[in-house]
Amino acid sequence: MITVEQCAEFSGLASNETVLGATPSAKHRALLSSYVLNLWRGPKTVRKMIVAHIRIWLDLGMVKEAADLVVVLRQFLSDYPEAKLEHWWCEDADKKKRRRWIKLNLGTTH
Repeated sequence: MITVEQCAEFSGLASNETVLGATPSAKHRALLSSYVLNLWRGPKTVRKMIVAHIRIWLDLGMVKEAADLVVVLRQFLSDYPEAKLEHWWCEDADKKKRRRWIKLNLGTTH
């Protein structure tokens, strides 16, 4: 299973949203199974669902339930690494935008 830090990085959760206190159990496997049923929507969508549910539980003050879902999210991201949040870094964004504009508007790739 991935670490809590990796979970935060791969899901976009802030450090105060990665609540701890739950140990993996059969309950977590059952919760994970209910989310896996939604894989037809795509693994990234399932990740977004779990993250949204964590945030809802935290907004409601239900820290234990949020901690349970952090365990589920860690296991989900371990099982489905393609679901992780993608970070796009570009050192020269203006140059890239200019190339894309030329390609789209002039039909060239230079």
